[in-house]
Amino acid sequence: MKKVPVKKIHPPLPHQRLHTSSGPPPEPSASTPCQSVDTPHTSGLHSHRGSRSTSQPQAKKRPSTPKGAKKSRRAPATPPPATLEDRWHDASEEDEQPPPLQFRPRRTPGVQLDFQKDYSPSEVFQLFCSQEVLLTLCNNTNTYAARRTERGMRRQWTDINADEMLRFISIVIYLGLMKPSAIRDLWRKDRLHSLPFPPSVRTGKQYEAISANLHMSDPAADAINDQLRGQPGYDCLFRLKPLMEQILTACQRYYQPHQNIAADERMVATKGRISMKQYMKGKPTKWGYKLFALADSSNGYTFGFSMYEGKARKPSGKGLSFDAVVNLIHVPSLGTGYTVYVDYFYTSSLLFCHLHGIGFGACGTIRQNRIGFPKASANDLTKKAARGNMRWIRDGPLLFVKWRDTQDVTMCSTVHKAYSGKTVQRQVRNESGTWSTQQIPVPGTEGVQQAHGRS
Repeated sequence: MKKVPVKKIHPPLPHQRLHTSSGPPPEPSASTPCQSVDTPHTSGLHSHRGSRSTSQPQAKKRPSTPKGAKKSRRAPATPPPATLEDRWHDASEEDEQPPPLQFRPRRTPGVQLDFQKDYSPSEVFQLFCSQEVLLTLCNNTNTYAARRTERGMRRQWTDINADEMLRFISIVIYLGLMKPSAIRDLWRKDRLHSLPFPPSVRTGKQYEAISANLHMSDPAADAINDQLRGQPGYDCLFRLKPLMEQILTACQRYYQPHQNIAADERMVATKGRISMKQYMKGKPTKWGYKLFALADSSNGYTFGFSMYEGKARKPSGKGLSFDAVVNLIHVPSLGTGYTVYVDYFYTSSLLFCHLHGIGFGACGTIRQNRIGFPKASANDLTKKAARGNMRWIRDGPLLFVKWRDTQDVTMCSTVHKAYSGKTVQRQVRNESGTWSTQQIPVPGTEGVQQAHGRS
């Protein structure tokens, strides 16, 4: 009998896979290596049901590690030793005092009025609510009331002048001081509840008529702006800007801040249903318009402000906190050499470097997860560090400080020294469990921030 030659089957290469379809075999993948599966009972390639395959021979095994021998592992890279630049310094290590800022204000700091003249409270108020402001309010209010009359407004309207508008504003201010349960209570005639001031200024019906038609912007321009609602050109503050811009100009005209200024948020209370209404938990007024304000730290005078409108139409890409402070710092009206104090919402290395570049100093509390905060861990504060311990590290013009109080306080500054020898009084718990008053070291930034960082 003639022998039939048997075709030799070679074992598959490692990159080959089982292919059962009629199409061309898949290309080998370099990123996912093929792994063989070996168990005590079966070896080689198996079908999806678990039976032994007879069409393919057993794949070669990799040499296994002898029993009892330890597998070799790559040793982790040893970190380089910490240098003076990438470790935290303590209070015993001397820091260099940054060069002082050249304070060059545009005008002499303080009130910009004629001190040879005696101003009454009414005259001081009319510096901010000027005749120009009153005329703008009167013209736009009369125009708006005329339009409503054409549309069938039942309330009779008589055009008002600047003096009548000033009387109306005086009652609005009086309302904020008295806070009656209802506005009409100001004109009650019974002896027990009657008030002498409101009836002497305006009647109740006149006040209600002006309040219903009060308008700060041109009604014709309002209609054009309303047509752009939902588009990039729409201005949600259009109705407020004529009054807001004139008051802001007056705030900057009659005062020049001293060297230490503070940037913070403020709230203007409102119960209106408006899209710009914000909620701030930590403020006395929790619901209302949110303002970013720039104030003199010595007396709280508001030199500049801007209203938060929501998502900015032209963001810089550097964050809301960066844009809010930069928009308040107007060098032509301020000058240079000022020190800006902020809280952790605004503080960032990006903002402080920008202010340093235009001739302004900066100081404020900072969060440790901010971009630019040092990641060094060598010589850092430990959990058992005593109250008053501090660490500092300098990165160019930026000084970062950690200080252990009741909790860790982290700060950043471009104008201060890490430690100047100052102390602060605190209640410290002794080893015996009793409390005693002690003087503990305080960084050069902490006391200054507490003094100037409140607007």
